[in-house]
Amino acid sequence: MNCNLFDLIGDKEPDQTKGLGLLLAESPIAMKCFLELVGETEIKSLLKKRWVVDCELRQSLTSNKSLRADIVIRFYDGFNPYKVYIIEAKSVNAKIDMERVASQIANYKEEFDILSRFQENQVVLVTLTNTSSLNQNIRTVTWQDL
Repeated sequence: MNCNLFDLIGDKEPDQTKGLGLLLAESPIAMKCFLELVGETEIKSLLKKRWVVDCELRQSLTSNKSLRADIVIRFYDGFNPYKVYIIEAKSVNAKIDMERVASQIANYKEEFDILSRFQENQVVLVTLTNTSSLNQNIRTVTWQDL
């Protein structure tokens, strides 16, 4: 009851997101389903591209501070950056302050060096939580939908 496929991998959010990241990296069918869930309009085109999935991607800010994005999916047309999805996940059991999550994921967009090769319109922010968001700049997926 109240469990999902990713609970088989572990009950903590990092376990769940690593499981999802592996699935997205290895399965074109899973990637297609994910892109449908986030409302992507160019799915066929993206699935013809090369994609790289990073789980727990870190960016150092100072010697004592860093950021960690849960999942980053980068699509490339050959070697050229095409589109990137930054996914911030929260445990299915966590109580969420969606404004705080929105602020957190927007900060990733500004701070991660790896994203500097992507143009503003190529970066898609996604939250994966137990609730939907009304923020127009962030796409939301719930664990239940997944």
